Amino acid sequence: MMKQLLKRALRRAGYVISSYDFRYDPSAVRMRFLTSMGINLIFDVGANVGQYAGHMRTLGYSGRIISFEPLSSAFEKLRERSAIDPAWEAVNCALGSCDDIAEINISKNSWSSSLLDMLPAHVESAPESAYHGKEKITVRALDSIIEDYYRTGDKLFLKIDTRALG
Repeated sequence: MMKQLLKRALRRAGYVISSYDFRYDPSAVRMRFLTSMGINLIFDVGANVGQYAGHMRTLGYSGRIISFEPLSSAFEKLRERSAIDPAWEAVNCALGSCDDIAEINISKNSWSSSLLDMLPAHVESAPESAYHGKEKITVRALDSIIEDYYRTGDKLFLKIDTRALG
């Protein structure tokens, strides 16, 4: 009875309490997948300031991480964060279909920055994502850089957090 009263009171306050089952937790599922596949190298494309790589470390992933981030302001924070981890390398470029120089739109919140134009509905729903500048960036083709990071026998997981062109 007390449990139901507490649940009802919390629900009225905007909270829901439920039992936790680690078998269905997205982070636990991801780690089980990486472990079962023997993944020892993650390419973190669109790394921003390293949120994904940092999360993977808190989950217990100890393999190599190569984080790719083209935006200079985000890259500086990513570089500082990765510098304390010898198995985590930050690379200041975008990955694309060919080696190139491009101009990226910089958003106020940085993680919404993109080579693409933003739809008005995006800005309406998230005003902090509005573009406020541009920056020239280096774009590298995965084919042209993979040998710099991939070693024979590596099991690679490619995480991409970007918007596709074309």
